[in-house]
Amino acid sequence: MELALNLAELQVLSENFIKKTCTNLADNELKVLVILKIYKECSPTILISKIGILKTNLAILLKRLVSSGLVEARRSSLDARSKMFALTPAGHNLMDDVVGTIDRCLDDVPKEEFYFALQTVLMVLNKKI
Repeated sequence: MELALNLAELQVLSENFIKKTCTNLADNELKVLVILKIYKECSPTILISKIGILKTNLAILLKRLVSSGLVEARRSSLDARSKMFALTPAGHNLMDDVVGTIDRCLDDVPKEEFYFALQTVLMVLNKKI
């Protein structure tokens, strides 16, 4: 029970921390951009599974991100019938700014310890989800 509460607190704290660097983006928009930064390109199915939103909401969100020039849609190299989504150069620049801001905020935290703990948590969560 305590672990679950700690993970819930971690989620709230991390979302609030990251929101401070991206006040012009909605929560789910930022989540899509983060997933695309990590995975390079994703299908809508992968985005839905990682973010946990409805397909119709994702379609609206992706349309908004594409029209803003942060995300591009392209045909899958494996299956031409499928769409894949990826960051545009503007999307990469925005995410680089976000990551840079977060890095500057974490300057006083011992990096090796923090990264090890974070990687461990992410590894456990990726296996459970």
